[in-house]
Amino acid sequence: MIRSTFTVASSVPRRLLSFSSTTMASGPYSFNVNLQLNLKPLGSNDFLRTERISFENDGNRYEVDVVLQDTLPEGSPKGTVIATGGSPGSHRDFRYISNHLQKMGIRYVGINFSGYGDTTWNPKLQQTWQERLAYVQAVVDKLQLKENLVFMGHSMGTEPALKAAVQNKDKTAGIVLVNPIGFHPHRALRPFFKIQAMYYFWRLRSIFGGVIDKIVARSEFDTSVVQADFPQQKPFVEKFNETKMRGLLACAGKDPYIGMDTSTEFVSAFKSRADLTDKASKYKVSAVIVSRLQNLPSETPVVILRRLESRLG
Repeated sequence: MIRSTFTVASSVPRRLLSFSSTTMASGPYSFNVNLQLNLKPLGSNDFLRTERISFENDGNRYEVDVVLQDTLPEGSPKGTVIATGGSPGSHRDFRYISNHLQKMGIRYVGINFSGYGDTTWNPKLQQTWQERLAYVQAVVDKLQLKENLVFMGHSMGTEPALKAAVQNKDKTAGIVLVNPIGFHPHRALRPFFKIQAMYYFWRLRSIFGGVIDKIVARSEFDTSVVQADFPQQKPFVEKFNETKMRGLLACAGKDPYIGMDTSTEFVSAFKSRADLTDKASKYKVSAVIVSRLQNLPSETPVVILRRLESRLG
C-alpha cells in the first residue's frame, strides 16, 4: 500500500476537492494537481438521439431503439468516449464529464441500455452480460466508431466497458473504470439469494403477467445483477494486460455499495500500475482509491478528466 496526497481545485459549486488517497502502485508515490475547470453538468436532454440497433445473441436477433447522448454526431479527430452507466443508470451518470469532453472537442456517446434512462424496455431481452456486450458493440458498429476510442463505465457499467474495449482492442486507446465491480458480488448485493429470487420471479412474468411486474419493481436491475458474470472479468483483464491500451481505475473508499476489499482485489489484477502523477505516463494503468468520497462520477470529475485529456486531448 502506498499513501498519497493530492489536491484538486475545481469550480464545482461550493466544493473544493482536497483529499488523501490510498493506491496500489509500484511507481511514483504522490502527485499534486491544481486545475481550474468550470465544471457544469450537461443538460439531461441535450444532444439526445435515437438509433435503431440490431444484434444477435444466444441464437436470437434483437432490434432496439436505443437513446444515446451523442455530443458530436459528426465525429471528432481527437477520439470518442463511449460511456455505460450502472444499474440502474444512464447517460446522466457522467453529466459533468460529458460537458467538459464536449467543450474539449472529444466526442461523448452515453449509452442507455434497454429499460434504463430514456431507452424503453424490450421484454425480449434477458440482460445477460453477453447480451449487454453485444448491445454496446451494436452501438459502436452503428456509429461506425473506428479509432481512438475510450470505453468508460461506472459500477455495473464497468463490466461491458472492459469487455467491449478488449473486443475492440485494435481501435481502442484505453478504458476508464469508475467504482468498478469486482470478481464476486459486492456488499450491496448481499445476501445474493434475495436478488436471485427476484430474478426468478421476473422469469415468470410471461405466465403471471402484471402480478409479477408489481412484485419485481426493479426487474432490470435485478436481472442485470444476476446475469452479470463477475469471475468472467478475470480473463478479460488478462487480455487487457496483453494489449497496448491504457487505463484509469478510480474507486471510492467510502462507496456504500462496493467495498474496499472488492476494489483492491480487482485493481491488483491489472499489471504495470502506477499512482496518478504527471510522471506516470510510462505506466500502463493508473489506479487510485479515494478514501473519503462515495460517488466518483459526480464528486471527482477532475481526476477522470485529467486522464482523459492525456489520452485524447
